[in-house]
Amino acid sequence: MKPEYGYQLQKDYAKMFELGGQGAANKEIIFALPCSYNGPGHNQWHMMALPTDFQQNGMSGGWGTITSTWAFYDSFESNDVRRSKLLTSYVNSAGETVDKDTPNRLWLPVR
Repeated sequence: MKPEYGYQLQKDYAKMFELGGQGAANKEIIFALPCSYNGPGHNQWHMMALPTDFQQNGMSGGWGTITSTWAFYDSFESNDVRRSKLLTSYVNSAGETVDKDTPNRLWLPVR
């Protein structure tokens, strides 16, 4: 990307998703959807990322529409800090841990 556009990668990827990580100070965000708990439907974007059988932290299932593949996860070097930010396992509604070794699970949820 050309420097004159003013965009650049953040040094800490996870900071983009923390409270206060958005806005003009964040040069990585090109297109953002504003969310507010006061908005219609309470902006349930997290439901798109959670698997349909997710059962943790007071949540019971998601829509599973935004996912990634294990091939994407494997494309990172093992010491790449971005790899450590990806969710690689969760507890499903049957109380079982779902991870890369779970049969027929070709994708991982977005964290």
